[in-house]
Amino acid sequence: MSYSIKVVNKNNQENITEINGSGKISVHSADKIQILSNDSGILSFFGSKSKDIENLIAIKNGNNLVIMLENGDVITLANFYNYKNATSVEFVDGDGQVHTLLSTDSSSIDMGNGSFLVYTQGDHSALLSMSADNSALHSTLESNYSADSSGGYGYIGLGLLALAAGGSSSSSTTTVISAAQSGTVASIKTVFASGTDHTATVTISDDAATAISASDLSFIGTATSGTVTVSNAVVISGTTAQVTAALVTTASLVVAATATATISDAAATAIDATDLSAIGAKTSGAVTVTNAVVISGTTAQVKAALVTADSLVVAATATGTISDAAGTAIDATDLSAIGAKTSGAVTVTNAVTISGTQAELTAAIVTSASLVVAATANLTISDNISIAQANTHDGNSTGVVTATITSDTAANLTGSTINDANSNNDIDLAVTALQSTLAADLSGLSTTSGTLTAAFDGTGTFTGDLGSAVVTVGDGFTMTATSAIVGGVTINNSASGAVTVDVSALATGATAFVLGGSANFTISSLISDMTATNVSGTLTVTLADDAAVTVATGSGTNTIDGDLLTDGDVLTLTGSSAA
Repeated sequence: MSYSIKVVNKNNQENITEINGSGKISVHSADKIQILSNDSGILSFFGSKSKDIENLIAIKNGNNLVIMLENGDVITLANFYNYKNATSVEFVDGDGQVHTLLSTDSSSIDMGNGSFLVYTQGDHSALLSMSADNSALHSTLESNYSADSSGGYGYIGLGLLALAAGGSSSSSTTTVISAAQSGTVASIKTVFASGTDHTATVTISDDAATAISASDLSFIGTATSGTVTVSNAVVISGTTAQVTAALVTTASLVVAATATATISDAAATAIDATDLSAIGAKTSGAVTVTNAVVISGTTAQVKAALVTADSLVVAATATGTISDAAGTAIDATDLSAIGAKTSGAVTVTNAVTISGTQAELTAAIVTSASLVVAATANLTISDNISIAQANTHDGNSTGVVTATITSDTAANLTGSTINDANSNNDIDLAVTALQSTLAADLSGLSTTSGTLTAAFDGTGTFTGDLGSAVVTVGDGFTMTATSAIVGGVTINNSASGAVTVDVSALATGATAFVLGGSANFTISSLISDMTATNVSGTLTVTLADDAAVTVATGSGTNTIDGDLLTDGDVLTLTGSSAA
């Protein structure tokens, strides 16, 4: 059969090419093509039709459009798909309706051999017969064929041109698509334009870096129960909810293992950390949260969202709220790792217990680039720290600071203060060489639950302030101090350390002073009451004349010398020596 190919170019210039039987013509950008046969062919200029060409198949093969006619003729439009500007060809169906196929149309069915079925018209059985020698085409027609109860039929995947009643009119009947589909997001959306009960597997082939709406992906994922796979590293965008629907939600997800994503929730939007980590875990590509959202969750959940390599998202300006219950044990390194991931404030809500080394605690609650705000947390520092460091921690939290300050001499520590603003800290400190600084002031070194110790390894008279220190007098040495200084202070020894208590400033009837500890105590010319029930070392007391005293002795060896007592003087003993 002879054909006339009418081509109108983008400048509206017309050209007609004659072809006898099968043939090929080259087309150019934006060409508009009509085909007519000299025997009332495919399309006359006036739209008349021929029963000889009601059955035809159009295939995209590389950049060419191949048109197969029932009479065996094949017309090839070379470079039909080679241009950015759309090239078009017009077909007339069995009812004389004109259909225009554009080079930019997305509707197609992958035939699996590098070619794509882009258009059909006519009777299904006739089309199968036409494709008998082309196994890929034949299989594509068979597997994608669909019909409805009204007699309409077509091929799933060709969009508007898919279903034709009697070979001509369009149909909107919803059918279940089971054949595997592949193409861009736009083309797959057209395939699944109606219905959500499809079972086809889908391969989405948009190029890497193509911008894709998360809502489009979840639309496709919802439309079919088959696996939907995004082949390349596309860029997915949407809110947390939209990206969750696209990548996480079972009923609507697609598999996009290398995609990047941009999460666009507005600043201050509240987002669960678990939602972000679930998204981050679905792709090896970077997931970026654009605005300063508010991320909330436990330490483990926020760490998974912002730190853990396999599930993190990048949220460089987000704020965070960490919600672990009071008393929960948290590693300082976890908090500093979270704090380092955003310039926004991260706040620990409750009185958790944060543990780590001094360097780790500093990174977690002091260093500006990585700190979190933990205003009520308890802090446990595992290595020795300085007084200045202890005071910094006390200022950063109203919780209990538990630590040990590095031991130092009385000379270096005298007059220093360990802060305990909330009267709850448990900070230990050992003072050395107290005998070398006999006027040392240790009164500022005690905390509510901490232990302050001081070593007196020499002989001398101490005139300073022991505060609440527990003093140990070294063997063979004697510490001399007034009752005002040692009163209420526990003084121990290793074996033979001694304490001489100077009571010369006391008067008859003075309030009893209190001694305690395992040291050996000596008191001369005692003229006032004394309580030594907590003395477990030796207690040697010489009473003054005119004394009227009560002495409460402890569990050690007690020697009370009353030789200087005269008539009217009174000694009352209580405790272990009362008998």
